[in-house]
Amino acid sequence: MLSTAHVNANADTRDCWNDWSSLRRTYRGIFNRISEIYKPLGGKALLLGAGNGNDVDIDYLEAAFDEIVLVDIDSEALECFLSKTRQSKKFSKVVIDLTGLYSKIPDLKNMSENKAAALMRSLQPKSGLAKIEEQFDFIMGCNYATQLLGPTFTSNYSPRIDSGIGEFLQEVNFLTDRVLKDIFTHIKRLLKNDGIFVHSTDTFELKMNKLTKQTSPATLPILQAIGNDYRRLGDIASTYHELRNRSMHISGSHVPQSESDDYKLQKLFVIPWFFEETEVVSRVYINFVYFFTHKN
Repeated sequence: MLSTAHVNANADTRDCWNDWSSLRRTYRGIFNRISEIYKPLGGKALLLGAGNGNDVDIDYLEAAFDEIVLVDIDSEALECFLSKTRQSKKFSKVVIDLTGLYSKIPDLKNMSENKAAALMRSLQPKSGLAKIEEQFDFIMGCNYATQLLGPTFTSNYSPRIDSGIGEFLQEVNFLTDRVLKDIFTHIKRLLKNDGIFVHSTDTFELKMNKLTKQTSPATLPILQAIGNDYRRLGDIASTYHELRNRSMHISGSHVPQSESDDYKLQKLFVIPWFFEETEVVSRVYINFVYFFTHKN
């Protein structure tokens, strides 16, 4: 099942709290900046794809908000998140499928390429966010968007598909786009008129195998553009645009087209996520953190 894949992914990163401390500090700086240019954070918060909480500045949000609702498909991961809190009474959890699709997708291993692609085309998302009716002062997407469908299919199904893989993956990408549009539509309903919507998503992967020196497609272009200085990530917009045109971004990292009609982009932050560093692999994600408000 697709939900099992997400549970396994959360389990794989359960012990990354210390490793990702710099990311949490960076988010704190972003929250402070939002408070300066718009308004202080406070009231009621909704965290989408909260998972284990390793990539969330829990202390800051716990101090800023009166109530925080955590959303994820993995109940055990949310319990891990809650174990890191100091004021657990402020928190509640909602276990839902953000895509509304996981129960509708069968095992594809015995399905032909054409049928698998046709199935992707036929699916229409109905996000579990429909079950939430209250409104929030602050909504944050916690790096969930690229994990919704793509990684699950490519890791579990694509090795069994011998031909036509381009069409299948293209349909998965189109489906991901429909899912994100559906989620963003619900967020519009859930966000108060003067609310803050922060959408954080890993957008480019910089990965190197230290033994073979092999790198992911976006690694060298970005490192060369910033001169290996991650403080310059916000200065190379043209490079990001070029890499997107060459499909070197992570599937699901885009913002749906409809956002231009529903939201005003107040500011875009570009930050590094030092994800993994071992004797063999170095992996850094370039995260785009969008600060939206309603378009009045």
